[in-house]
Amino acid sequence: MTPKYQFAVTSGNGDPFAQLTQELATFRDEQIERQLRKGEQINLSLSDADVPECTEPPPTPSDATTWTCRSCFHKDATRQLQDGYGPGACDRCGERLNSQEVHQVSGQQSTPKPSQPARSARQRNIKVFDHHQLLEAAKQMEALTSDAGDRHRFGATLEKLLLTEETRPLVLPSPAWERDLEELANAFPAFHRVISEVVSPSLAVLAAGGIVRQAPVLLVGSPGVGKTFFLTTLARVLGVPLVKQDMSSTSTGASLAGLSVHWSNSSPGAVFKALAFGRPGSPAVANPMLVLDELDKGGGDPRFDTFGPLHALLEEESAAQFEDESLPGVFFNTSHIRWVATANSTNSIPAPILSRMHAIEIAEPTQGERAAMAARIFQNVVRSMQLRNFNAELPETVLAKAAAISPREFRRHAQMAVGRAITRGEVQVKTEDFRIAAVLARTMGF
Repeated sequence: MTPKYQFAVTSGNGDPFAQLTQELATFRDEQIERQLRKGEQINLSLSDADVPECTEPPPTPSDATTWTCRSCFHKDATRQLQDGYGPGACDRCGERLNSQEVHQVSGQQSTPKPSQPARSARQRNIKVFDHHQLLEAAKQMEALTSDAGDRHRFGATLEKLLLTEETRPLVLPSPAWERDLEELANAFPAFHRVISEVVSPSLAVLAAGGIVRQAPVLLVGSPGVGKTFFLTTLARVLGVPLVKQDMSSTSTGASLAGLSVHWSNSSPGAVFKALAFGRPGSPAVANPMLVLDELDKGGGDPRFDTFGPLHALLEEESAAQFEDESLPGVFFNTSHIRWVATANSTNSIPAPILSRMHAIEIAEPTQGERAAMAARIFQNVVRSMQLRNFNAELPETVLAKAAAISPREFRRHAQMAVGRAITRGEVQVKTEDFRIAAVLARTMGF
């Protein structure tokens, strides 16, 4: 489909940026006029009309209900009940209901409930940028550079922004958020402080109808304690996209805050992309989780300031007016981002960055906790392969070996083990499918 508004920013006739300015003004006027005709307040925000309607009728209370899956932590998983009483299975990972869950779900279906508000009523929109700034930015760009390439890149991004709303949805807690966090804490006991001190308080305020920014948190722990696996699961429970930035391979702040428009390879940074356009399969939201992985390994080149953008992004007031270097004059409200960093040590992290984060030491998991983590990792591996009929249970002998290696290394072994079992024509792994050394002299990170 051809966009309605296209800007010929590289045309050789006349002033190409003047055409962009005119198109921007026309688009904005049309937006305002349409809303004035409707008698609505001028507020270019997401509406229920923007959400595509479901083509299938919703399940009736007699044959389905929503549940938080204890296996994959899928929020609002649908548990289908056979003959109205069970057993049922999660529609995402296939995990079956236990007897207690069957009783609870059956009770939910048989007990009349007051009508619940529509899902959109629990949503809240946050204005993250202003269409008016696009006009001002266009005028500034005309004075900043005469290079056709610079103007083309800048104009193309402005066009893409113009075709989006000014607001992004703020993902709110589910009605069962307390139970979800309790189950998450039971599954990851080493991270109970992260949940109780940082995550739970912020969700409580949001659930009460307030607005709060989750405190930026730094998880400090040795390699192999499962920091990344926990954060991936936490993002799934919260229902927010996870954007991961590997700080060990970042030499400048451009990966976060963009590269100046004057450079030939100028491009926006990860923060702008997450809020402006989202990621494939994950629409943009106002409060994504942005993970700074291996923060202690950043800043290796003294000629560049890797941590520079974080001074502003981790402060709530300055984060509300964030300017990507590739888009001068366009300010974004990044104050709702959930910032989480991981590190093995705090020694090499600058003091100003540490002062902006709530640091929590993650203890080494016990052998039992490592085995339980391995079991969940294997279930995730099978689910990611979309093998519905494959048994996601692990032999006890494998769990004992898995407790001796890092989660990252076990994931790799799990993927190969599933492949070996399928090669034999079987739907369950055996101990011999996992070729894990009995004793490892090294510890790998995760």
